[in-house]
Amino acid sequence: FIGSPPMNFIDGHIENGRFVNNSLNLAIPETLLKTAVSYTGKEVVLGVRPEHFKTWPGHGHEQVQAEVTSSEYLGNHALLYLQMGDTFGIANLRLEGMGVEVKLDELYIDMNTAHFFDPETEKRICSQENVR
Repeated sequence: FIGSPPMNFIDGHIENGRFVNNSLNLAIPETLLKTAVSYTGKEVVLGVRPEHFKTWPGHGHEQVQAEVTSSEYLGNHALLYLQMGDTFGIANLRLEGMGVEVKLDELYIDMNTAHFFDPETEKRICSQENVR
């Protein structure tokens, strides 16, 4: 099954319980870290579904600095094309209560829903789906 828009894949590595690359430094939730800890110091790929970007803080939400390079309004959703330093991504945000135009003061990734992949084998290392 392939979603539309597709999952964001972000290269980086795990360091001190965090996913790190040149643009991002995100805490990994304990439930995922139990499995991902064996990849400490190794390259990994973070997978984030577009709908798992949020505009509010919450448990397991990690703030990211992002510039919206373009957007598409689709009824009650908006696709935002993001540049996070040298990393690009797509966010799919619900517009209820946001007015006609999305104004981003803060953007978060819900790390509780993150997926981690081995870049060599392309197999999933961990996600909430396989740690429950």
